[in-house]
Amino acid sequence: MGKAKINFELDERLLAQAQAYAAENRTSLSKLVSAFFAQLGKKEQGIARSAMDATLTEVVVGKVSVADAARELGLQDAGFLLQIMREKGLPLPSIDPVEVEEMAGRSLDALRTAMRPVPLNSEEKRPARSKRLVPG
Repeated sequence: MGKAKINFELDERLLAQAQAYAAENRTSLSKLVSAFFAQLGKKEQGIARSAMDATLTEVVVGKVSVADAARELGLQDAGFLLQIMREKGLPLPSIDPVEVEEMAGRSLDALRTAMRPVPLNSEEKRPARSKRLVPG
């Protein structure tokens, strides 16, 4: 499929905001506009957009945070959402360091919940580990 160039007028502040967003997300305005137009095309052709597509579009344009989108879609954590975005070729957003700390804390809490209790003294026996045979 060929490519075409387009011209359109845009408020300067909106353009600056879009350029900053694109730079923060290591993508181009062209890719952002293309992703947006691709979603419009699906809607115009009568193809119902899935909840995931709509949510991913909102993440790309900065309307919804990664963590909120992951919760909305019922994903275990934001990492799954980022993986889906990468697989779909969508630009990955910058994540606020506070949000990263919150996600890491929730992940650590989940790991701690899943861990087996550690024996309190050395007299309690730990399960034997299987030995690996090294080809020789």
